[in-house]
Amino acid sequence: MSRTITARAIIADALFAITVLGEGESLPAPEGQLGLRLLNDLVDSYATQALTMLTVDRVTHLITANQATYTIGPTSADITLARPVTIDSAGVVLNFGTSTENEIPLLFLTDDAYAAIRTKTLTNAIPTQIYYSPTIADDNGTILLYPEPTDAGNYLALYIATQVDQFTDLNTSVILAPGYARALKYNLAMEFLPYFGRPVDPTLREAAIASLKDVKRTNVKVSDLSLDPGITGGTFQSGWYNINTDQP
Repeated sequence: MSRTITARAIIADALFAITVLGEGESLPAPEGQLGLRLLNDLVDSYATQALTMLTVDRVTHLITANQATYTIGPTSADITLARPVTIDSAGVVLNFGTSTENEIPLLFLTDDAYAAIRTKTLTNAIPTQIYYSPTIADDNGTILLYPEPTDAGNYLALYIATQVDQFTDLNTSVILAPGYARALKYNLAMEFLPYFGRPVDPTLREAAIASLKDVKRTNVKVSDLSLDPGITGGTFQSGWYNINTDQP
């Protein structure tokens, strides 16, 4: 089950694991501030690893006619949330919030693909492609819709993996999904070792590796199997094949 825990508790447990703190000893202020920095560095590194992301959230935002560029991040005037390192998938939602709502997937453009577009000001009623640049200006990323949409009233749907939140201070309680408290404790202990001149303990190292593997194993998502239409060849140009009728 989920754990409610403070940064102070995680840091104290990590220092106890490397025998810097003894049983029942309070966390000194300097070690607490060092631990908070290292703990947030560790959490920040988890944002770069797909399998440390717990869930994927669907975020929607109104598309403005004749506006192709949107920012996303904590200080964004468009989509305000933690700046995603990547966006898993996206779509344009027609008739948003009605019984006839229809979501049309958007094709993601790579850096090279977007750079290769000659006429970047091309317009269309709705966009068909999306380009995401995780820029760090003001800690916001940049989303570009292509072609530039001219219809108003449609929505952009983004599917974004949720990151582990940073710890704002030592004493604020946070809720962590199963396995995360243990992974943070033992991996933070490994981060502490050079600061206190401690050698690497093989048992501690194995606990750090195993606890992070447990989290990643839990976060493995089942993916839909896709088939490139080019593989089927012949008359099966659509890429669909019915195994029961032996027909496309």
